Amino acid sequence: MLGGTGVAVSAASPHVESAILYAKWLAGQEHQRGTYFQQGGQPASRAAWLDPKINSQCANFFLDTLPTLRGAYVRPRFDGFVGFFEFAGIEINRFLRRDRDREQVIRALNEGYARARERSQNPSPRSFR
Repeated sequence: MLGGTGVAVSAASPHVESAILYAKWLAGQEHQRGTYFQQGGQPASRAAWLDPKINSQCANFFLDTLPTLRGAYVRPRFDGFVGFFEFAGIEINRFLRRDRDREQVIRALNEGYARARERSQNPSPRSFR
């Protein structure tokens, strides 16, 4: 599953224009291929992932990982998915410890996902228990 942290600009910010300029710089190819990578960041820019100079410095990590990204399932982006994902990890761990059987885990995951989707459309407290 593919998904990570994004960059956003709050409409409530008193400095929206400056924040947008910063976000564009942060995500720009030049920065992603330069300082961002040099300081230990994992670039989001595809151009950075294909950059021969960057790949020579990381044993082709980005180039060799790109096929996995192409085939990855992009995680859902609805509000509440991260909470569901944490819940799912606990349920899967219970299965791996043999505290739950396969059917119990599948049922719990399906029900938890349905609750998370419902809550994202009808906001309420975010509890999955």
